[in-house]
Amino acid sequence: FDESLPHRLNDKPTSLNEMVLAFDSAVLAGYNILHFSSCSSGTVSNWVGVKAACEHDDTLNCPGVPWAHTPYVGEEGGTCAQSGTTFGAFGADASRTAWRIAMDYILYREESANVTIFDREGHIDTDTDFGAQRYLNRIVVQYATSAICDGGTPGFCMNSTTSPYQLAYAYDTKFNASNVTCPGVPNPPESWWAGFMAYPTFTAFVAPYDEIGAAQMSNWMDTFSSICDFSSVNLQNLAWGGQPRGKICLTSYFEASQAVISTMVMAGTLRPLSFKSSSFTVVVLKDEEHELGIQGRGISARSFEHEALSVLVGLVAVGALVAVVKRSHTSSYGEDGSLRSLVYDDHSENDV
Repeated sequence: FDESLPHRLNDKPTSLNEMVLAFDSAVLAGYNILHFSSCSSGTVSNWVGVKAACEHDDTLNCPGVPWAHTPYVGEEGGTCAQSGTTFGAFGADASRTAWRIAMDYILYREESANVTIFDREGHIDTDTDFGAQRYLNRIVVQYATSAICDGGTPGFCMNSTTSPYQLAYAYDTKFNASNVTCPGVPNPPESWWAGFMAYPTFTAFVAPYDEIGAAQMSNWMDTFSSICDFSSVNLQNLAWGGQPRGKICLTSYFEASQAVISTMVMAGTLRPLSFKSSSFTVVVLKDEEHELGIQGRGISARSFEHEALSVLVGLVAVGALVAVVKRSHTSSYGEDGSLRSLVYDDHSENDV
């Protein structure tokens, strides 16, 4: 492992501890930048600025507060943008923030909660409590207070229409959605009706919120999962059947990919990572040995890690597809109120 670590400019190797510190600092900076480039509704800027220039160009690091003027670039108020999306607006690039933070919450429950937030002068802000769950709860509150139907009550939304327009009130500016712009997100957002905008926000409900019970949080995800009708879709080959029916049920690459990822996150296919053990046991059926390419090999859990992860990734992908095409789900929360599992079913509670 030590041989894989990068070397310093003087050719001395770095240590694992130094690499961990570097990653931790990147996470710390990321959450602080998110704090200064988001609104109370959970909207986030596509592109934001950070600037803490050193006095000399050949200096690799120096004291400074990168987010001192975020979302703008420096005290001069500069802006930046790429990929056709607008600076300082909640759009296609920023929409993915929700499921990324949801994944951080699920995988690193404790670490994503223990985030130190600094003010614009670089001092610890003891009055601000911000992390993955806090950010996700902003989106939950936005839907709970701004949608004109209660997704936490079964059958309340879309009971007389197939359109999710009642939910769109949370983020659609045509319906005068509140708090979607703010000093951290100064420009108007893209439409909620784009599948790549709406679906990622649904993942916020994987994190518990004190003011809404676990059953209601589950019901909200039931509501979101019923937006699309897949009854005419051929699950073996999309070209052989009809298209999904629904206002935000699109099959183009970007829209569909955001829906698949978001539904995978809500479906409970992710589990918190544990680092208590340096090795793990993988159970492989005898008839799978040839398929996995390990037949006749004496292989330890440690050396099998990469093969096992490949198999797990494949299983997650299959689970995501199953989750997308199911119409409804039930969920259960652990004793601590956190999402434990989601079970999607068509007809039978045993159809997992």
